[in-house]
Order: sequence, then C-alpha cells, then structure tokens
Amino acid sequence: MATTRFGRLIQQTLDVFKGETPFHKVITNFTKIFSGQIMVVGLALLALMVNTRALGPAMFGVLVAIQAVCELVAKIAAFQTWQATSRYGAQAMEREDGRAFMKYFRFGLLLDTCAALAATLISILTFYIINQVSGEESEYLVPSYIYAVTVITAGTGAAIGILRVTDKFGINIGINVGRAFLLLMAALALDYYEQPLVIYIYVFAAIMAVTNLTLLVSGIIRAGQVARRLKEDGPASNYDRSGFLRFAMGTSVASTMNAFRQRGELLLISVLLGDAATGLYGVAYKTASIFARFAEAGRQSVYPEFAKLITGGQSREARRIAVKATRTSFYVAAPLFLIIVFFGATVLTFISGPEFAAAHPNLIWLSTSTLAYTLTFGLGPYVQIGFGSGRYLQLVGLAFAMFLIGAVAGPLLFQEAGAGMGAGFFGLAIVALLYWQIYAVQPEKVDEMNLGSEPKPLVQEGD
Repeated sequence: MATTRFGRLIQQTLDVFKGETPFHKVITNFTKIFSGQIMVVGLALLALMVNTRALGPAMFGVLVAIQAVCELVAKIAAFQTWQATSRYGAQAMEREDGRAFMKYFRFGLLLDTCAALAATLISILTFYIINQVSGEESEYLVPSYIYAVTVITAGTGAAIGILRVTDKFGINIGINVGRAFLLLMAALALDYYEQPLVIYIYVFAAIMAVTNLTLLVSGIIRAGQVARRLKEDGPASNYDRSGFLRFAMGTSVASTMNAFRQRGELLLISVLLGDAATGLYGVAYKTASIFARFAEAGRQSVYPEFAKLITGGQSREARRIAVKATRTSFYVAAPLFLIIVFFGATVLTFISGPEFAAAHPNLIWLSTSTLAYTLTFGLGPYVQIGFGSGRYLQLVGLAFAMFLIGAVAGPLLFQEAGAGMGAGFFGLAIVALLYWQIYAVQPEKVDEMNLGSEPKPLVQEGD
C-alpha cells in the first residue's frame, strides 16, 4: 500500500513537469519570471557598482533622488491595469469576443496614459518645489525635468497584462533584461569617457523611455494578433467598462497601501528611534526583500492562469492550485526562514559587517512578513479575481490595521528590537484572512459570482 502511494506521488510529480496539469503552466511561468529577475538583479548590481564608483556618494545621491521621485510618484499614480487587463482579457478570450478584448485593452491604455501624464506633471512639480525650498537654483533642475518627462512612457500596465494573459511572458522578461543590460553598458561607457552627471541623467532617461515604448508597442501588436483570432464582435453586455474600472481602482488602492506599508514603517522608525535604528532596519529590509522576489515571481505566474480558470468556470481547480502552490512554497521558504531565525546575525555580518548584526530581530520580523507573502502568492490572486478587487481590498485593509498597531507598538515597547513588528503583524493577519476567505465560500459559488462581467456581491455559505 505504501509503495502504491509513493508511486502515485512520483507519477503526480512527473505529470506536473510533463505539462498534463494546469499547475505546469504556473511552474513554467514562474521559472521564466524568476530566471529573468535573477538576470535583472545581477545586471543591476553590476551597474550599481560601476555608478557608485564613477560618481561618488554625492553625485550618485542626486541621481538616485531623481529616479526615486519619479518611480514613487509613478507607482502611486498607476492603476495597476495589468491585473484588470488579465482578468477581463481572459474573460473576453473565454467568450471569444475580439471586440470586447480590444475595448478592455484600449481602456486600460487610456487609464495608463492618464496616470502616466499625471505622474509626469506631479514629478515636475515636485522637483520645482524642492528647488524653491532649497533657496538656490540647482544645475540639475532642467535634467530632472527631462527625466520626469520620460515618465509619460511608463504607462505600460495594460500591455504587460495582455502579454501575460496571452502566455507571452518571454517578451516582457526579455525587455526587462535588455533594459538592465543597456543600463550596465551605458554605465560602463559613461565611466570610461568620464562624463558628467547631467549626461548620466539624459542617457538613463532615454533608455527608460525606449524600453517602455518597446514594451508598449509589443503589447499593442500582441493584442491585435489575439483579437484577430477571436470573433469580431459579441453582445454589448460582454463589455463592462465600469466593472473594469472598479477592479483597477481596487487593485490600485491595495497596491498604494502596500507601497506605504513597505516605506511607512521606515519613516515611523526614523521619527521614533532615530538614524541608527533606521540604518539597522534598512539593512534588514533590503536583506529580506531579496527573498520576496520568489513570491513576486510566483504571484505574476499564477495571476493570468487563475484569470482564465475562474472566468472559465473552473474556480475549484484554481483554488486547488492556489493551495498546492502555498504548500510547495512553504517547503522552499520555511528552511530559509529558519536559517534567518537561527543564523540571521551571521548572515547580516557577512553582508554588511559586524556592526549590523544587531538588526537580527528586525530581520526576523521582516522575514515573517516575507514568509507570509510567499505563502499567499497563490491565495491573493484567487481572492482578487474570484471575489473582486473590492473584497481583496477589505482584507488588505484589515491586515493594514494590524500593521499600524505593530508599527507603532513595536518601537515603543521594544525599542530597536521592535522595528519591523508592523510588517510581521501584517503578514500573519493576511495569511489568516486569505485562508478564511477561500474556505468560507465554495468554488461553485465563486463560479456563480463570475458568470457576469463583474463578480456579484459576496454571499457567504448558509445565507
């Protein structure tokens, strides 16, 4: 009997890699994304080493500040349309409605363009205000304006969503790797020819703009190719613009909340504990974020597959894969978490020096959050797509309340050792909430909720 069970387990494992189950697509997508991220991180690390040595701390700080302002504003302004495009694009593909498919894509592009334009104007205004507050005219004001103008090309969310939902992950990955390679080559050339910082700003802005436009054009071409293979039209009810907008708004607010959570705790620690504690927390945060790339790759890999399954009436299969992905990720992440718990001080000493070993408690709290993110990379997309972005936002909001409690109580009660408690509280809360949600409502009810273009109001079992 034991031999039979073991044989079935081996066969099921082999079936996954043979491509006989939907889980195979998730694994294939994950492998592509994670491999690409490793390459991007490696190239970015080399470029960082070149730029810091060429520019020195002061000039490199100016470059990073300009990039940080534009990236942060763009992230806050973005609608995260790649998720809405994946969800509604999959639905249109399921119905073979090419007209609805293109309408969703074009509406996503419109939202992206508006968000990018707003981010551009806000970035320019931010640089102007900083310059006025400083009391003197900066020689980098005009270059910062030019860098900000390139933010208008950052509206690529819908294009990314189309590439993912139509199984063209490789295009997005290739462009990201190509961008990192170009930035490294530019850094080497600029260092070799000893160019001033202004040229760095112009060259890096040009690379970002060109690669963003390449991604955008790739998404437009791919959308047209897919639409031509579908029926030319369908009933008007197949296109639900308001539902798409609600979904995009919900994911945008949740994303903004997460962005504030990731950076807000650092600000609280700076105010409550000072620069030294902030430095310790910063090192712990960067170390923990390395492991978070595993979870981010997982989330991107399951999202389009879940969109196809749920909009196709296969919510039970989507939930099964979500739970299976959670179990698989636990086997990978748990040993790493235990290494952090027992040997985290040694890891910090190796990475940053002995003076940063005191950040071990912070690393444990942050790694708890990272572990939770890893365990839920399949659960979050299932809830977001199956129950709607509004429901997902409610759960994130509850977990965010726990974050606020931990972020304030940790430093006040435990000083430096409590920094990061907010992230840990958030992680524990979101795991519990997502698990409760996926089992509170049976998949058949989720299928009923998704028969229309927008999930119907949530109905608990027994109501």
